[in-house]
Amino acid sequence: MTLKALVLAGGRGTRFIPLLALLTLDFAFFANPTACAGEDLSSIVTIDKFNAEFPSRCQDLRLYCKPMTAPDASLKITETKEIGGGLRLIIGIVDAPSLNRAYSFYGAYDAGRTQFNFLGWTSELKPYIRMEQLTKSEQPFLFVDPVFDKFYDFEKVLQIYRYSQKGRQYQPFLSIPVFQHVQADSADGSEDYIDNSVITLGSLDSTDRREVIVKTARKINTSTDDAYNIKEKTETYGWHHDRLCVVERIVDGKKEFGRSDPFCEIQELRKDDQEAAWIRLVDLLDYPNPSIASEAYVAANAKMAGAFLAHEKLSDAFSHALVNKYIATKGKEEQRAVATLLYTKAFNDRTHQFTEQDLKELKNTIPHSPPYDVTLLNTLAAAGEASVWPPLLQTLKEGLKSNNGCEADTSLTGIGILAKKLPISKEDAEAIAEAARSNLACSDASVSESASSILSK
Repeated sequence: MTLKALVLAGGRGTRFIPLLALLTLDFAFFANPTACAGEDLSSIVTIDKFNAEFPSRCQDLRLYCKPMTAPDASLKITETKEIGGGLRLIIGIVDAPSLNRAYSFYGAYDAGRTQFNFLGWTSELKPYIRMEQLTKSEQPFLFVDPVFDKFYDFEKVLQIYRYSQKGRQYQPFLSIPVFQHVQADSADGSEDYIDNSVITLGSLDSTDRREVIVKTARKINTSTDDAYNIKEKTETYGWHHDRLCVVERIVDGKKEFGRSDPFCEIQELRKDDQEAAWIRLVDLLDYPNPSIASEAYVAANAKMAGAFLAHEKLSDAFSHALVNKYIATKGKEEQRAVATLLYTKAFNDRTHQFTEQDLKELKNTIPHSPPYDVTLLNTLAAAGEASVWPPLLQTLKEGLKSNNGCEADTSLTGIGILAKKLPISKEDAEAIAEAARSNLACSDASVSESASSILSK
């Protein structure tokens, strides 16, 4: 996945996460102990109990967080199905005509425990739920087929639930998009395409488990990036550590990665806070398969962002691993990704910078003459290294001379950081002033504005 893919993954700016993938709630309603198959379940799930739980459980989805308290509000169970083992699938509607709102809800009733496990809802439209035996020894998995939601009409997601013997209830297991209308604009161009997916199940394998195969056809309306100009994609979800994960991806007949590649491992590393997991991601940044190396970068970047938001420092071992990987990838395309992570660490982790040894090793990689790795220069500037001021100024001058707006603007990042700490000579000030007078740009970044902000301080 490229950086642009991260933007596209958000659809229209920032895409809402589908309702069926989010609302996996456990409403343990007190039930009538005599209720069983064929009997009236209206006393188990009532409108009062729905209203008691509904607002607090959906506080992040403000469009849906209004209780159904109108006098004409009602709850009706519309369908029940036997799952097996004393479990029953319940589907119903909560409606309030005076409020012009209605919800379809679904869940599983455990007759043995007389509890209702409320799984999710949609706005107005009834979901289609089927039971599939993905493993031979477990309760059927619940496949909630998506419907078009009036607020989320640009995406449909299949939600799969798995029964937990430990918790004795159904829990969310896997979400798979089956329809996506992606519209995104960037400085590099625009993308507008529609993905439609068909999901099939494999046969029971030697471990009595089935794989899930997702075949996606893409209709392209507009595309300015060859990475998204595809016709068909097939992803196979195989079992990995008792979870389903994409073990193989084929795009337009060409295998992007296969079962021997560590794609599923990377998904696990994203959730692992142990130091070894961080370092393992660094190891994978130059994996021979570019798709896997890119996925490792995305995972490492996401973990770093999470740590910074939580005000957690990154370990010296992780930083040292990044430094070593930067040196090891010299002359390779992957070095750019490593350099970006180094800069992210230096810029955000101001209170816990690189060790002296790591700084020394990074400075030793800087050549005596251009071209320079400006991202590395900015990294060292963010770490307070005044020694990179001369190459940064030289890069700025070269960018202005060659009308390279991106080279000039990128060098101004480090110059702006160091300008707050260092005296600026008359010659250097004139170079920055020349940039302020220029009409160069890098995407939507103005070189003039960047330079002017430095001079105004």
